[in-house]
Amino acid sequence: MQQRYYDPIVGVLLSADPVDALLSPVAQFNRYRYANGNSYRFNDPDGRRAIDSVMPGEASCFLQIRCGAPRFSTPPPRAERPYDKKLAEVQATYPDITTEIADAAYDRISQDNAVSTAPGGNEWGFEIDQGSDGSISVTKSREGDRGNVGFSLRPGVTKALGHTHGRSSDWHNKYFSRNDVAASKALDKPIPIFLGNNAGEFRVFMDGMPRDGKVDHGRLRGAEGELLCSNCIPVHGE
Repeated sequence: MQQRYYDPIVGVLLSADPVDALLSPVAQFNRYRYANGNSYRFNDPDGRRAIDSVMPGEASCFLQIRCGAPRFSTPPPRAERPYDKKLAEVQATYPDITTEIADAAYDRISQDNAVSTAPGGNEWGFEIDQGSDGSISVTKSREGDRGNVGFSLRPGVTKALGHTHGRSSDWHNKYFSRNDVAASKALDKPIPIFLGNNAGEFRVFMDGMPRDGKVDHGRLRGAEGELLCSNCIPVHGE
C-alpha cells in the first residue's frame, strides 16, 4: 500500500493503481481512476478493487477483471408450459389471449386451486390488469363463497379474469357458469376468463367461443370454453 497524492487543479489522484489497461481494458483503462473516480461512493483499499458502498457487489472489479453482476440482465428464457401447444391453436382465433396473460393466470390459479379444492373450499378470483406502460400485473386473490366470487372490472385496464370453482365435482362446476360468460363480455371489449377446477383442468373462455349444448342445464347455461391442459393445476391432496 502506498500513499496517494491528489492534484486539486487537475482533479485526480497522482498515484497509479496496480491494475493496468491490459488487465482491465474498460473499467480501469485510466490507472489513475482510483475508486472509479468517485471516492465518496466507492471504497478502493489497494487500487485493485472498487467496492460500491451504496450497492455492494454490483460494481466490484477484481484483478482477474471479473466484474460484479450487471445491474440489468437479460431475463431467463420462458419455461415450457403444459398448455403451450393448445394455447397456440386458440390464439390463432383469439389473439387477445396472449401468452403473457395465460402464464399469469396459470401461475395464480395453480396457487389458489389447492386451497379452493380443499374440503369446504370456496371460489377464489382475481383480475389481470395492464398498466399504461404495457406491463401485466395480477391483483390479489379474493375468496368468495361456494358458488360465486365477485370481479372488479376496469375499462381499459382489466385484460382478463381468473378464478377457481371450489371443491364440488359436480359437472357444472367443471365449466364456466352463465355469470362467467357474462363477465367475459361485460366491458366494451371481450376479455378472456380463466378457470381452474377440482379436476385439475386449466380452461379459458372468451365471448365468441362456441357453447356446447350439453353444458346448458336449466338456468346455468354455462360454456366449456377451451381446455388448455388437463391434470395440470394442483388440487387439494396432491
